[in-house]
Amino acid sequence: MQASDEDLLVGALALAYKFADLAALRRAYAQAEAGDGDPAGVLAALERERVLSPARTARLRRAAAVAARLRDDAVYGMIALRNRLLGAQVLNACMDEARREGHARALAQILRERGVLGEAQDEAIAGRAAGVLDDVRQKERALQGTIDLARDPPEQAELKLAMLLGEVAGKLSFLQRADLDAAVAAAERRERGLPAEAPAAPPPPPQQADIPIPVAAPAAPGQAPEAADPIKGYELLLKLGQGAMGAVLKARKRDSGEVVALKLLKPELATDREYVERFLREAKAVARLSHPNIIRAVQAGRSGDYYFFAMEFVEGQTASELIKAKGKLPERFGVMVTRCVASALAHAWEHEIIHRDIKPDNVMITKDGGVKLTDLGLARTAKQESTLTMTGVVMGSPAYISPEQGTGEKNLDTRSDIYSLGATLFHMLTGKVPYEGETPLQVMLRHMQDPVPDVKAHAPQVSEATRQLIMTMMAKRPEQRFQSAKHVEQAARAIEDALARGEAPPIIWKRVVRQAPGQPAPGQPAGAQPAQATDAALSASRRAPAAAGKPAAPAAAPAAKAKPVASGRLATSQSGDRKLGQSMSGEKAKEVGERLRRMAQKKKGR
Repeated sequence: MQASDEDLLVGALALAYKFADLAALRRAYAQAEAGDGDPAGVLAALERERVLSPARTARLRRAAAVAARLRDDAVYGMIALRNRLLGAQVLNACMDEARREGHARALAQILRERGVLGEAQDEAIAGRAAGVLDDVRQKERALQGTIDLARDPPEQAELKLAMLLGEVAGKLSFLQRADLDAAVAAAERRERGLPAEAPAAPPPPPQQADIPIPVAAPAAPGQAPEAADPIKGYELLLKLGQGAMGAVLKARKRDSGEVVALKLLKPELATDREYVERFLREAKAVARLSHPNIIRAVQAGRSGDYYFFAMEFVEGQTASELIKAKGKLPERFGVMVTRCVASALAHAWEHEIIHRDIKPDNVMITKDGGVKLTDLGLARTAKQESTLTMTGVVMGSPAYISPEQGTGEKNLDTRSDIYSLGATLFHMLTGKVPYEGETPLQVMLRHMQDPVPDVKAHAPQVSEATRQLIMTMMAKRPEQRFQSAKHVEQAARAIEDALARGEAPPIIWKRVVRQAPGQPAPGQPAGAQPAQATDAALSASRRAPAAAGKPAAPAAAPAAKAKPVASGRLATSQSGDRKLGQSMSGEKAKEVGERLRRMAQKKKGR
């Protein structure tokens, strides 16, 4: 048997959609193999035999084309990702853009047009992808070689055909049926001249969440009330909110009487290791920390069908809610919040923990005016490997994500959180996010290539010191930012104190952003030796001239130019701005491209 790639996909999808059975497909493949002068193949044979209606024929043809495109895009994307030519966030954003336009363009085309990949990189990846897809098809060709549709008994031929089409379907296992149906529908709309995405329907009226909330069963006669608690040891008081992973309840701890916020994981997610690991990761991260500006952990565990995490109960509003209610927040308040969060980040980095999702939604302002950093669900230790997948969640919020986090840099350090905190401060003072775009990809690319926006363009009353604070925190290259959150805390405190006195805040960190000799590489705590030089510069600047708003005398220049850190992989121009589309230095990109090209040529030679 000899069938084209398209005909094999048609057969696998016809079985999946239950449009045809194995007997009908066996006859159709036999007719297509005989030829009969019809190049249309299996689809035409199925329609001639009236197995398929014209509408189903069109649907299968469209589904096969879309499935082939998605399979090829997946292979191309994984090669680019594994060779660190782009990050998972950018890749997912590009794939999302392709989906929203009905897969009119291949992933490779989008990456080229967006400037994420250069021509040489694209050619190298395409050559390697062709070799990978050829390997994928080898087993299919071997199975085809065992099928003789003219001589095999029907039952035997159908059994072999089932094995072959099962192998074809297995190569599409990354694709959910709902995703394929949505992609096919989008392609159909595009062919009819309509937008790939249907206009959004008006939101339905609020309904009670379908997340099952544990309900205490009545205690048996003579049994203590706590024996019936669905979460052992906790009296459930009130539902506070819900999310994609579960719900948060107000509860009272039976043994101490302490009121806590009880976060529950959906029971149906309890068997998903990835969700459970992420849920428990937050509990473990918070348990390691003890700081007045970080939500305190109380207990974590499992009770029946529920994984739970109890933390201190805080009444108040998030910074995001305050922005929505008031628009621009006062400068002194925003700087105070920044100081508190920076202090929390400094403590976390002492334990080598990176938050990775600093944003106004994760900063709580308590009723008594305190500040609490929440939601460490994405937090990781500096040495912990990231587990990013093609269909994974974007790790971090595009509106606040650092350039190196957006490109998938593995060795993130506290400077990535400092960037996101700077973007959060910008949002608090202006009521706007630093960069806007129609898609998450556009926003992330603007974080990588666009100059840092001027806060004074939206909030002219902001002091020059706060403006420079944001500029330094949001520098494109990590080595140009504050090198530790402790420096941010000290600078914010100086501004806050001056504003409280009604004075012009000083700029005391001019030399802090200069990378001192021995700067620790990403993945190592930033508090060791290099901090001594910057701490000395900061302390000296706070002592005399800084009080008058003058910068301190320049510190001695390093003996040798500091080596660029790994997290600054994007190629830079002489001005230091990142060039859009380069996910590593030019020489490194050429090296990887040449290696991929040699692999592709070697594959062809075989």
